[in-house]
Amino acid sequence: MLSYGTDSVTLQVEDDGRGFDPDMIAMEVSRPAWGIAGMQERANLLNGTFDLNTKLNEGTCVRVTIPYQLQSEEDDVNPTDVS
Repeated sequence: MLSYGTDSVTLQVEDDGRGFDPDMIAMEVSRPAWGIAGMQERANLLNGTFDLNTKLNEGTCVRVTIPYQLQSEEDDVNPTDVS
């Protein structure tokens, strides 16, 4: 689900699959897994939040919220406008 608020956009993806233990992923150093860490890092770079809720045999929900500020048309700069 993708939803737009007045000052942020939120993406939420969830399933009712088998889930997992997130602590086990953090402990698994033999296999570099950047998926979850990469999502969290990118959300942080955009001053956003990353939430992971999962439970073994109960599914997973990932939610990322990124803040934004709407620009007025006066502030919008068109690089092709050379007047």
